[in-house]
Amino acid sequence: MESSVRKLLRETRRWIRRRWSALPNYVRHFLAALLITVAFDLCLESLVGSRLHHTIETSLLDWVLRMQEGLSPLSDRPVVPFTLIDIDESTYQLWGEPPLVPRQKLVAVLGRVMRARAWLAVVDVDLSRPTSAENDLALLSFLQANADHYSAAATKEAPPRTQIVVLRAFRRQPDAPGVLHPKPSIVDDLLASQPRNIHQASPLFEVDDDLAIRRWRLWQPTCGSPYGDVLPSIQLLSVLMHRLQIPAQPSGDLRSALQGLSTAVCGARISDSPTIRSSSALLDELRLDLDPTHISRRISFRFTWRQVRDRHLHVIRLLDGRFVPLLIYVTARELSDSEDQYDDNAFQGRVVVIGGSYSEGRDVYNTPLGPMPGALVIVNAIHSLLHYGPLQVPARWLAWTIYLSTLIIPNLVLSGLGESPRHAYIIHAGLALVLISFSLWLLKSGLWFDAALPLVSVFLAYSFLQLFTRAARP
Repeated sequence: MESSVRKLLRETRRWIRRRWSALPNYVRHFLAALLITVAFDLCLESLVGSRLHHTIETSLLDWVLRMQEGLSPLSDRPVVPFTLIDIDESTYQLWGEPPLVPRQKLVAVLGRVMRARAWLAVVDVDLSRPTSAENDLALLSFLQANADHYSAAATKEAPPRTQIVVLRAFRRQPDAPGVLHPKPSIVDDLLASQPRNIHQASPLFEVDDDLAIRRWRLWQPTCGSPYGDVLPSIQLLSVLMHRLQIPAQPSGDLRSALQGLSTAVCGARISDSPTIRSSSALLDELRLDLDPTHISRRISFRFTWRQVRDRHLHVIRLLDGRFVPLLIYVTARELSDSEDQYDDNAFQGRVVVIGGSYSEGRDVYNTPLGPMPGALVIVNAIHSLLHYGPLQVPARWLAWTIYLSTLIIPNLVLSGLGESPRHAYIIHAGLALVLISFSLWLLKSGLWFDAALPLVSVFLAYSFLQLFTRAARP
């Protein structure tokens, strides 16, 4: 009985070899690659959500982001220019190395920005701790006067004035380390009056195990707190203001949009967790997934700290036809030394982010593009959400169409050229170049295509086929 089984297996193996050898070369390549692709994809599907899959996916996307560092934005997408006002090390020393940013210096910088009629001024400075009565009063008086002036101008046909966003600091609760609560601020009384041109937002991002920032939090739940049920992130608030055409349109529309988010987040009585288990919220045609994936929360970084400091930046064309720099870097010291060094065009109509890169501020973070100050992380996040939107993955059918194309085309070419190792290496190198370029192109459109699957599948299929062919030879 045992010999009969062995004989049957031997005859079956011979029959498979004969049938396999009779197939054309490109058919053998295709079938082997297809089998390995399906097996490889099933293995990956079983790993989705695991730590290994998350690590592989993160590393691949980090590499692709570094590959497209500094690429020009798409011409058919909304884009706003930025100005980064940096309290750098020399400015910090010039100001006498204060423990907190002097409020009078901040007033001088804000005054210069607002006189130039910037569209949005983001204050990435800690205002949760008072300095002195005189210093704090100078900032509060400036903001109150600006709010009063804005309300008076809103009743007339006056040009739009600058919107100011103050970033809220948070603290961890000793009895609940994973829960964050807003810290009181010196501008709380002013914000309680709901001025039409002064807003608050969250500056929080997610920090991975390697202490790098790769993902945003589009909002921070603060259900039941005196500061509102939900604090939008600075990037979400900026996009909403851009879509609602604020300040050209009434800011009440912005409050209505944020109220819709508060209802979606806190209506289900969810605690202060950054993960919201719900479906989605529609904010003025901006649909937000209330339980986003790792991919949809990725920031498409474009600006590196080295690139910004060297002032090597792209020029973009605005809707009115003007060509302007996408990002202008200014130190606070340059503004304080001479206001004439920069004309109004350096700030007018721009998103101006005021922050610090000095070492004592401890506001520098690791990112896929290297270390950068928190203010530049904010610039990247606003540009990413406004220009690209949340990162998406292609539909399943489209991904498999691409996979099958990468299997069929190289095998057809190899069958025509012959199966020499030299031809195989050239074809595989060309395929890798095409797929990587395709991934870069899709990423600029807000889509993430994992090119590793077809590349690894084709390579493994070729290797497997060579081994099988050698083993099948008599």
